Amino acid sequence: MTKTNSCLAFIDDQKLSLYTLLCVGFCLKFIIVLFYNHPQMGDAITYDLAAQNILSYGKYEINGHVITHYPPLYSLFLSFLYLPFGHNLWIVKFTHCFLGTISCFFSYKISRIFLSHKASLLSTVLVTFNPLFLMLPARLLSENLALPLFFIFFFMLIQSNSYPIKMRRSLALGFLFGIILLVRSIAIAFIPFILIYSIWYKFSLLEFFYSIRSLLFFFLGFFLALSPWIARNYSEFNEFIPLSTSSGITLYSSYDFKILGNLNSDYVSKIGGPGIVAKMSRTETDSALKKLSMQYILQHLEDIPSLTLKKFWYFWSPFDWDILSPDGQARNPGFNYVLFFIMPFFLYGLALLLFKSSALEISVKSTFILLFPILLMISIALIFLGLSRFRMFIEPLITIVSVFGLLKFRNLNIFNHTKKYYYAIVSCWFISGLTLFVCIVPLLNFYRRFFKE
Repeated sequence: MTKTNSCLAFIDDQKLSLYTLLCVGFCLKFIIVLFYNHPQMGDAITYDLAAQNILSYGKYEINGHVITHYPPLYSLFLSFLYLPFGHNLWIVKFTHCFLGTISCFFSYKISRIFLSHKASLLSTVLVTFNPLFLMLPARLLSENLALPLFFIFFFMLIQSNSYPIKMRRSLALGFLFGIILLVRSIAIAFIPFILIYSIWYKFSLLEFFYSIRSLLFFFLGFFLALSPWIARNYSEFNEFIPLSTSSGITLYSSYDFKILGNLNSDYVSKIGGPGIVAKMSRTETDSALKKLSMQYILQHLEDIPSLTLKKFWYFWSPFDWDILSPDGQARNPGFNYVLFFIMPFFLYGLALLLFKSSALEISVKSTFILLFPILLMISIALIFLGLSRFRMFIEPLITIVSVFGLLKFRNLNIFNHTKKYYYAIVSCWFISGLTLFVCIVPLLNFYRRFFKE
């Protein structure tokens, strides 16, 4: 058997090829974790401190202040790991690597609903070797737990062929979604998708009735999962607080650090100073922040379009200041070579889905499943923060659309006579992104040294 035939036989073996890919991804994550020496920062410090306080004092608080704007389950998860092993970050990061592998597995399962095995494997390769997914286990961020749970939930929701969904399954899905919300509250952005998908194509009145009943069971499970958190907040503040924010409506922010810094101090002074803020309940603070942020928006309407464009750019930019940056500073971004590689194919696949879905043999329902969550997450990013971490929830869908574009690009007329040009173009494009990934820090330092100073 030739090497080519052996390679094809390996790829055709679904279990062997998939599990080999997952093992390689796990090992690569673990190697990165071993050699990643940058300090934890931002949200990671908050989660870590909260977990230590849970173990030490039995309370979910930081510096004596009860927390409501950070959902509790990730810190509880960390405290569970700290309990037998102490404050051992290596155990946490190793567990993150395992959870990241689960995310990649269910990314494949989601892709398999829309693509062949080979195409799904390619989609999973793009997720597995995405720098965000490779670097995430080294950070103490809630996405490490939220992403595998969300991918499991999304797969369970869309893979069912029986409609309406059975009551027990609806209850379980609702409970799981509530758990996800208690890990990462941004998941609430997907409720419109769940509502529309749950009552899709219910032509008869009886089917519509069963769909509504399934939806009611879903939200029953959802509120059952949230009820301990709501009860805890009510006992602390005597108020109904399912979710809250720490910065109001951040339509004005797009990683313009000067604006963020000025507003944070300005808000506190307008509310009445640090002493007053410390005495306010979370809902009072949340309400005050939202009012002040709306005042700022109305007073600076002319700035909102440019800020929104910056935020849109940040959300889709191959440059990353959040997970890939060693210090989280604008001067030192990381470079996402996978996003750089797939973006033109994503745009091509998106155009095909929107205007020539019949050519892809994709139903309207499948197009909705692929594109509507992407639209929802973009909207949430524009209203709040354009974090690349938000994009990770829809990364499997982005890669599926990109694989559509990549495969259809091969079928263009210019490649009819030979596929060599196709493989040459795709390979050169990927190598250029990988080169930028390796060289981005030296290039930025060179630019600052000779053109900025």
